[in-house]
Amino acid sequence: MTIYYIVTEIFSPSADPMLFNKAVKKVEQDPECQRVFGIPMKAYGENAGGAWVHDRPIHSQRVKDKDGKDHLFMRFHIQGPSGMGLAQLEMVKDESGSFDYRYLVVDPKGGSRIYIVKPAERKARASSRTSFLGFELNPRRSSS
Repeated sequence: MTIYYIVTEIFSPSADPMLFNKAVKKVEQDPECQRVFGIPMKAYGENAGGAWVHDRPIHSQRVKDKDGKDHLFMRFHIQGPSGMGLAQLEMVKDESGSFDYRYLVVDPKGGSRIYIVKPAERKARASSRTSFLGFELNPRRSSS
């Protein structure tokens, strides 16, 4: 049982540590992040009161949406010789079981947000009919 847990929760491609490492690599390879933070960069989780880096857990949360799709939200800190910041991401599990980014952003301390993976454009749902308190304001007229 313990071996199964280790393999599925730590070494699986969809395990949080693997997805964290994938996100950190994207941040480190981003030219704007390299300019703002400098090289080398390090990534770490929330300060849990310990002085050791391994005592800083990565904040992540998995939820299912109304359609039953798995979403992963993650937050971690980035630090380099020139500054520090906070990275945030959302990933969605696709039909094949792998996670795809919805967004990956970094907010440098005292700077402007860096979009590494931009959020998908949301299509506005425009309706030709409008309603107020359940009553249609522009009802369709029947041709009878």
